[in-house]
Amino acid sequence: TRQAIEDQGALALKDVIQNVPGVFYWASGPQRQRFYARGLSVDNLLFDGLPVTLSSSQLSQDLVDPNIAIYDRVEIVRGAAGLTIGSGNPSAAINLVRKRPTLEPQFSIAGNVGNWNRFGVEADLSGPLDKNGTLRARVVGTYNDEESFRDREHSKRNMIYGIVEKDFGSRTTLSISAMRQEDDLDGNGFTGMPVAADGSHLDLPRSTSYASDWEYWDKDSTSVFASLEHQFDNGWKVNLSAYKVWAKLNMLGHYIRSNVTAGTYDLLNALNEHEENQSSYGLFASGPFKLLGREHELVLGAGHRRVEFDGNTNQGGLMASNIDLYNFDPSAIARPDLTILPWLDSDIKEFNAYATTRLNLADGLKLIAGGRLDWYDYSDAQPRWGSSNHYEVHHHLTKYAGLIYDLDNHHSVYISYTDIFKPQNYYDIDHN
Repeated sequence: TRQAIEDQGALALKDVIQNVPGVFYWASGPQRQRFYARGLSVDNLLFDGLPVTLSSSQLSQDLVDPNIAIYDRVEIVRGAAGLTIGSGNPSAAINLVRKRPTLEPQFSIAGNVGNWNRFGVEADLSGPLDKNGTLRARVVGTYNDEESFRDREHSKRNMIYGIVEKDFGSRTTLSISAMRQEDDLDGNGFTGMPVAADGSHLDLPRSTSYASDWEYWDKDSTSVFASLEHQFDNGWKVNLSAYKVWAKLNMLGHYIRSNVTAGTYDLLNALNEHEENQSSYGLFASGPFKLLGREHELVLGAGHRRVEFDGNTNQGGLMASNIDLYNFDPSAIARPDLTILPWLDSDIKEFNAYATTRLNLADGLKLIAGGRLDWYDYSDAQPRWGSSNHYEVHHHLTKYAGLIYDLDNHHSVYISYTDIFKPQNYYDIDHN
């Protein structure tokens, strides 16, 4: 909830996740991170119910770290959630619900300070724009500046979010929002600290960093969201929504390679410039219907999402060999003059249609059943190696069923079944 987010002092989604049972935050470097649940990586996020993909690219993983100031709450379902997100791992589904404009005027401002010269400020302004409250708006802005326990590491993060809602009569609402987030990071290496050849700790000071003075890791994302909802007299409602995000990552830094035989450590360079565009669209209708003297619920929907990735890199060049791990000079290595090279262009398209119903079988006893059909298309090209991949999945059926019995107003028992599918193009030893 929003209250819990504020009580915990959470600034990013990773801060929230670290307080959620059964979901885990994992990092392979200062800026490379993932979430895990039930032993598998979380490869989908949802924004107001519309899924976006967290692919293997580090750019997608940066979506894991959105500023939490613009979200009203975070909803998490652990386990397979194929009916909701389509393809993915049976780990968890994480849905971030945006703040909406309020009918009453309100304004808040908050600040934070902390170790390592940490300073931040957050402002939130909301309220009606006309006397009837049919036109409402909300603006949220944040700025954070901090250093780190690691030497020479410094980050500046800022974000601005705006949303406008308009009522057309008493039953139709149009919502449009946009967000811009920029993160400028200096002194962030590509990977974390090295270990000894046998895997043991090297007793390095906590402040140790092997980043040179010229290293940077900058990323920004721009997103827009729109939804149109209409409610009918019979209790049914229909919702059409769309989400689009444009994200970029530019970094120049180092990573460490160990020579186990010689017991030495080398510094290699890494230059990456990636762009990724994601779009997600959804249309659904939900409402009640009567059967055998009882009222039930039905949801019908369809959706489409697409991920376009343009990855460019040049990494692996030797900058320094046999470095002294305990006496590193951050100004000793000259900034490499690297030419960016094409790496990976990929395109993922997914279409779906689904239906689910909640049947009131008896007082306190409900049966939930649903199914979803997915069409999945993946293609990529790797120009440097002259290779490409393409594979498809046609009308894959995802199933869901659950039986719930209410013991009283506050307790229920249930049994459920759900699944999810993960498209892939791997072959076994028999080439199947």
